[in-house]
Amino acid sequence: MFLIDFAKQFLRLSALMVLALATVGVLWSWRRDGFRRARIYLTLLVVVCWAAATPAGASALLWPLHDTAPRVQSRDMAASADTVVVLGGGAMTANVGGRVAGSLSPESLLRVLEGARVFAAIGAHVLIVSGGIPYVDRQQLPESAILRDAAVRAGVPPSAIVEESMSRTTRDQALAVAAILARHRGDPFVLVTGVPHMRRALAAFRSAGLQPIPSVAPLYSEQRVPPRWLQPNEASLGHSDEAIYEYAAWTYYWTRGWTDGPRQ
Repeated sequence: MFLIDFAKQFLRLSALMVLALATVGVLWSWRRDGFRRARIYLTLLVVVCWAAATPAGASALLWPLHDTAPRVQSRDMAASADTVVVLGGGAMTANVGGRVAGSLSPESLLRVLEGARVFAAIGAHVLIVSGGIPYVDRQQLPESAILRDAAVRAGVPPSAIVEESMSRTTRDQALAVAAILARHRGDPFVLVTGVPHMRRALAAFRSAGLQPIPSVAPLYSEQRVPPRWLQPNEASLGHSDEAIYEYAAWTYYWTRGWTDGPRQ
């Protein structure tokens, strides 16, 4: 768990990470024989960060992670599944005077809207929203509660929604959802998550003995005009950040045997 928390906090393209890397270059430049190498290092850092903030760079990082299965459009594509599972992708909460409220990250919002779309498209009867409190010092509400509210606003009947509120990781989600499915309708079910996360999520759920049918959430809202291929933008930097984290997380899951099928 410590390694997962470390990766979530530090293996990210955050402002603090870029500042730390830039500081290394500046300190290096003050060495008597280090100015030329530090200049090359800082130039490469700028180029890499610029590329990561463009759609072209983000697409290159996301390509190995992309699942090729089409988004579920009908009950036939879902193998007559009656359940949709939405995995949370982050939330922010605040506490002022004991009053607590929260909002979803853009990634989580796109996931829950995709889940609501699939729910209606296949005529499902159960929508499981999954996400707990990864950091008790920063998050006051389980993500599942915020996902549930968004799903209701998107047209899912409240009585159809089941919350999974204890998980902190994708592995936790797979095990917790397996237990919920055993009490409800079981397989088959449609799994909804984001582009960077889908391959690892499928592997983790299959390792838990489940056979999900993927329906990946889009990277952007449909009304949004996509940025130019080489134009830096915040969304592309976020996608690159998620991709880098996924490579680290996939490596960790592979070493733990959480990306294999169920053992006989």
